[in-house]
Amino acid sequence: MQTYPIPFNEAARQAAVDRIAGPVRGGDPVLDHIVASVQELLDVPSAFISIVDGTRQWFPARISLSETEMPRNGAICAHTIVQTGPLIIPDAHADERFAQHPAVTGAPHVRFYVGAPIVLSDGLRVGSLCAIDLVPRDPPPQRTLKVLEHL
Repeated sequence: MQTYPIPFNEAARQAAVDRIAGPVRGGDPVLDHIVASVQELLDVPSAFISIVDGTRQWFPARISLSETEMPRNGAICAHTIVQTGPLIIPDAHADERFAQHPAVTGAPHVRFYVGAPIVLSDGLRVGSLCAIDLVPRDPPPQRTLKVLEHL
């Protein structure tokens, strides 16, 4: 059962994910620095980069997230990649789109989520740069979201 939106350009997007899959792996100091910057900027316990492929999402850089991957069906980031800007969920328990979502009702127990699509130079969205918290939060200021979109 599919529980996430499919981008209109899914075949091209998947080809782009396949192209970057080799170079984008864990242990990259640049990606680790970006994630640490997001965690500090938003003052959250967890931040990560998610790459969304056809069946899963995987995390080449992450802080305070024990999972290294999860099914695409269990990926809030699968919703983020169809956005033109950041996806902000101040309280996932109060958001009817996500209140019963596996990442909300189970690990990692998301309450607050903000994610910006990772957009390649050709416009394809291959993943997201995300931050989560275990408690509800107000949306970040617009200027902070602009920084997040351009990291």
